Amino acid sequence: MCRATYAVVIPTIGRASLGPLIDEIRRQAERSTGGSACRLAEIIIADDRAGTPAPPAVLDPAPPRIRVVRTGGRGPAAARNAGWRCSPAEWIVFVDDDVALGPGWLMALEHDLATADDRTVGVQARIRVPVGPGPLDDRDRQTRQLETGRWITADMAYRRRALAETGGFDESFRRAYREDSDLGLRAGELGELVRGERLTEHPVRTESWAAAIGRQRGNADDVAMRRLHGRAWRAASSSPRGRLHRHLALMGALASTSLLWRRHRGAAAVTAAVVASGYGELLADRASGVDRTPSDLLGVAASTLAIPPAAVAWWLWGLATRRPRRPRPPAAVLFDRDGTLIEDVPYNGDDRLVAPFAGVGNALARLRSTGVAVALVTNQSAVGHGWIDATEVEACHERLQQLVGPFDAIAWCPHTASDDCDCRKPRRGLLTDVIDRLGVDPAECVVIGDTAGDLGAAAAVGARAILVPNAETAPHEVATAPNVAPNVAEAVAMALTGAT
Repeated sequence: MCRATYAVVIPTIGRASLGPLIDEIRRQAERSTGGSACRLAEIIIADDRAGTPAPPAVLDPAPPRIRVVRTGGRGPAAARNAGWRCSPAEWIVFVDDDVALGPGWLMALEHDLATADDRTVGVQARIRVPVGPGPLDDRDRQTRQLETGRWITADMAYRRRALAETGGFDESFRRAYREDSDLGLRAGELGELVRGERLTEHPVRTESWAAAIGRQRGNADDVAMRRLHGRAWRAASSSPRGRLHRHLALMGALASTSLLWRRHRGAAAVTAAVVASGYGELLADRASGVDRTPSDLLGVAASTLAIPPAAVAWWLWGLATRRPRRPRPPAAVLFDRDGTLIEDVPYNGDDRLVAPFAGVGNALARLRSTGVAVALVTNQSAVGHGWIDATEVEACHERLQQLVGPFDAIAWCPHTASDDCDCRKPRRGLLTDVIDRLGVDPAECVVIGDTAGDLGAAAAVGARAILVPNAETAPHEVATAPNVAPNVAEAVAMALTGAT
């Protein structure tokens, strides 16, 4: 039985809970009976600790494979993107590194994925936040919102094709805030997002009371959300309104008090009473669930004074700086030929055997319709060996263009590996030739191929690259490729949305 594959992507900054989480996933995978319509292909750890990013590395090749990608402290959106982009799995399951999984989590996950119909592009878990029975402080209340929020990436599965079409997470959201809602709203335009049956427990993280001041940065992200999705974004994503309107009123009253104090003491007294009332209400709300120890009350009181001005400052910063993202398509996409665009017939010189893979013609047409140049770069060592001649190669290229449309440039290398030429991939010659003819910047080009040689040639000229593996692609090439797509159509979608 052919089973759908899924990968679990875990962004992390090195919490101690990561190891037990991975162990639990592997234990449940080992106990699986194998009767599900879905199969866990790999676990990808997206390490976002500061440092020099490195290519994907395999930590454990035993199934389900564990590997790590490093993103150098660019934020959780970038970490999740790096995780899904290096996996060809049909489903990508994002899980936070500090959640607790129940004993039947993997079985329930596979049921959620197997029962999703073709219209479904995402399946969310049911999130539970364990808090005590007493009054909740503001930290507890904020985390508790995960239980009713939509598309929470503490445990959220997306079809990979939806990630490719949307470009994945918007990396301008540098914090773990609103990046999941933004992606959910964009993915929802492609299909349905549903809530599954699996249950995941998310802890309330211990933090100082001063951390509430730092959380006010979210007001800048809210500005970005409104610009990206309009006024109705809160309702569409089930996001509570928050207190910004109260903070704006409170800061307005405080400014009025300072302006009126010398000349209009009576009016200033009124606005001062408004300020005192506003701060009193905020303090009472935040202190409602606090242990009545002097240190706790002092921490709440001190941080309460700073929250309204911090919220307004971040809101103003967002108005001045946060702009909607506009994905920029590449200037050109350079394709390998055999095994990427067409069936790989070894050393073929017969144009009658040229057979494009399904979807290739539409994918290339999509590029042309957006003004992206399309080129072909291919090694043809059979010529150097004397098994076929240049006329036969050109006839195959002519037949390919009849089937999938014209290329803006074609370059091919006739040499063998022993010729030590400059044009044979993974060297840069073929790509340099095409890029020069097209008159484009290598950094604005994407190379799509099926081997490490294609990726190496792209790296040699400074272009981006996407691996589209096939049965002949070596496992280590897939495991170490920074960007992978299961087919040319999804690779093109990734290129157009900047998902590389």
